[in-house]
Amino acid sequence: MYTINMSTDAFTAMDKYQLSALLQANESLGKYNFTQQLEQTMAAQLGKEKALFVPTGYMGNLIAVIVHCNRGDTVLVERNSHIARIQHAAISSIAGVTLHCLAGKQGMIQHDTIEQQILAATKYSALRLVCLENPHHYSGGSILSLDELHNIRVLLERKNIALHMDGARLFHASFVQKLPLNQFAESVDSVMVNFNKSYNAPLGAIIAGPAIFIDQARKWRKMLGGTIHKSDLMAATCLAALHHAGEWMADNHRMTEWLAQHLRQLPGIEVNENSPFTNIITLRVRHHRTNAVRLYEQLGCNGVKINLLNEHTLHMVVHREIQESHLERLIFLFAEILK
Repeated sequence: MYTINMSTDAFTAMDKYQLSALLQANESLGKYNFTQQLEQTMAAQLGKEKALFVPTGYMGNLIAVIVHCNRGDTVLVERNSHIARIQHAAISSIAGVTLHCLAGKQGMIQHDTIEQQILAATKYSALRLVCLENPHHYSGGSILSLDELHNIRVLLERKNIALHMDGARLFHASFVQKLPLNQFAESVDSVMVNFNKSYNAPLGAIIAGPAIFIDQARKWRKMLGGTIHKSDLMAATCLAALHHAGEWMADNHRMTEWLAQHLRQLPGIEVNENSPFTNIITLRVRHHRTNAVRLYEQLGCNGVKINLLNEHTLHMVVHREIQESHLERLIFLFAEILK
């Protein structure tokens, strides 16, 4: 039993506003279309013609690849992205594409690296799509700059290659950089944002893009079993989050800053000097007496769950349910283990 779970923000409970919205939506089922309202709202916020509600970000990314590509095409992804690490089997088998994984700079593929891959592409498989994860989860929530995103867009437009953004935690990037969502999305053909990870919703994500893209995506959602007859219940919780998440998100990022500063003071712990980028911290363990695996195990024995990426790297997420006392406890345990 874990008393502090910082492994992900996907298991947080709904807040009071979402619970209230859920009950209200239940009372008005069939009378008001919350799903349509959410789709229209997010299309406007992301600056796209249309948007579509899907149960999960996983399905949203899968549908985007299917719509953009033909079977046998190649898709460029960063090697530590969610699509490469978690979704590769489903995308390869269902969409019938080949994922070509590239090393990124703090999780981000640069436009010059993409250009090299375009030049090296063979006649046997068409390079049809590039997928970018922004922010990048396993790189400590790093954010791709708008300038670099624009450079990639210009390059791909010349080559008639589509660009999709896995923006599962794009709400956090928008909050930190004080930029509207549409500025991150304007350079991409399609984008997915996740309400479960960023905003505590029980389930739900949005994919957005041109009208013809969303029309095809809607058909694929049906074929993949993603149509939910009572989706208004979930959409209502997503709409509530859009209105009230700012009340706790500022605390998330303030506490993440505090945690990064205190982790840097511990012997044998390395945190990127530019981190935290959002609400995620990735750290390397370079201690003469222990490693990331032992730290992970000993923290677990003391009721703290974080992520182990490899024998040198740990990863943690600060979310709405994390309190300052939890972080103080975490720093205390780190210090005791590293003695």
